[in-house]
Amino acid sequence: MKDRYTADWNDLIEMIANPGFNPTETFLIKYSLQATVHTIWRERNSRSHGEQPHDVACLITFIYKAIRLKLHSVKGKGHKHLAEGLMAWFGSRGE
Repeated sequence: MKDRYTADWNDLIEMIANPGFNPTETFLIKYSLQATVHTIWRERNSRSHGEQPHDVACLITFIYKAIRLKLHSVKGKGHKHLAEGLMAWFGSRGE
């Protein structure tokens, strides 16, 4: 997944529509986008209601935590293609 990184919206949509990845990587890409959009929406909504903005590091932590919790929630529920999802997620982060 690291070698197909893109910040271009059209490329991202194409990657999601025709991933060419195994099911675990496809899930990670789609859920990462979902968690990112939700976090940005939540931050925008909070600001429009007068709350203090979160810094970028905090927003990234929210996204990582959402993905990690989702992977933990599907682990062991018969989703064999996601059995290695947590390891794949941590491996793709490059930390």
